[in-house]
Amino acid sequence: MAEMQWRRAAQCQGMTTEQFYPEYSTTSVPAHIQRMCDTCPVQGECLTHALQKGESGIWGGTNETQRKAILRRRTRKYCLRCNTDQIYRNTRFMVCLSCGISWRIR
Repeated sequence: MAEMQWRRAAQCQGMTTEQFYPEYSTTSVPAHIQRMCDTCPVQGECLTHALQKGESGIWGGTNETQRKAILRRRTRKYCLRCNTDQIYRNTRFMVCLSCGISWRIR
């Protein structure tokens, strides 16, 4: 699938999937996975995919509970790249669901 080509650049490429599917959706993201996701070049695309598809497990450094909170806290800002208002906010970053760009909140 062309839409999933970003996975080739993911830092988790080749890791076992069991690490990314904890028993409970409220389980916090393990520190070593969080560090890896925070420095991954496709974190925004990964998180965007999970938000759009309603994925379970850990995606883009977030668990299911965190993604549900992101979806609830939708903001009405506009993306600087594509000018859409499809922006979701976390406590650490914002992501454009239209083009996949993400940026840290300072």
